[in-house]
Amino acid sequence: MLKRGMEQLKLEEGDLTKLGKGALEKLALAWWVSQKTIVSRRELSQCVAHARRNPDVHSRPTFGNTGTSGGGTCLQQFFWVTHGGAGGDPWGGDHPTFNGKPTITKDEDEQGSKQVDDWIRSKFSAQN
Repeated sequence: MLKRGMEQLKLEEGDLTKLGKGALEKLALAWWVSQKTIVSRRELSQCVAHARRNPDVHSRPTFGNTGTSGGGTCLQQFFWVTHGGAGGDPWGGDHPTFNGKPTITKDEDEQGSKQVDDWIRSKFSAQN
């Protein structure tokens, strides 16, 4: 979803870090994502469920992690996925390597992305 929005704005992944906080492009992307999500802001404030990529995959290690605390409940689970796979776009972003060798295959990323989706949906349906 974010990838599609960036394509429409003719942005590359590295461009986001160059834009200042509050840049119109970032605001447009935030609005786009907020219109396409299935979870309300109220639900998000009550429960943080963070599907995290296993650090051994070495996917986007410089991105760090946010959303690891807050709200009433904070749940975390690690998955064998890339950054894109954790966000619902398996194999759509990076193809990580470590010491020159791939750390994950396309099939593993697709399977891990499905596991993330199943896990996150189960957490939000349990809150309702």
